[in-house]
Amino acid sequence: MAINIKNYIREALKNADIGVDSRPGSVWSDLVGNPLGHVLSSFDSVQSNIINDLSMTNVEQMTEAALDQMAANFLVTRSAGAYSYGQYNFFTKPL
Repeated sequence: MAINIKNYIREALKNADIGVDSRPGSVWSDLVGNPLGHVLSSFDSVQSNIINDLSMTNVEQMTEAALDQMAANFLVTRSAGAYSYGQYNFFTKPL
């Protein structure tokens, strides 16, 4: 979902018709619109990555850590294995 967030905010203010001057270079644009656009654009890229990872279309390319994080969303965890140990008796019967 690649949208231009700054323009989206400007258009939303224009459509709301609340009298805010949101043109490029205005006080609102310089103090609120542009910084908010930069902050939200990083959220947009993170959201795109999350949606891409959760779609399960590229499982072969995902790392084990990413797969573990996805499984943690469903409260599923892998337990670390351990070597077994103990005694055993081996009996043979002559043929």
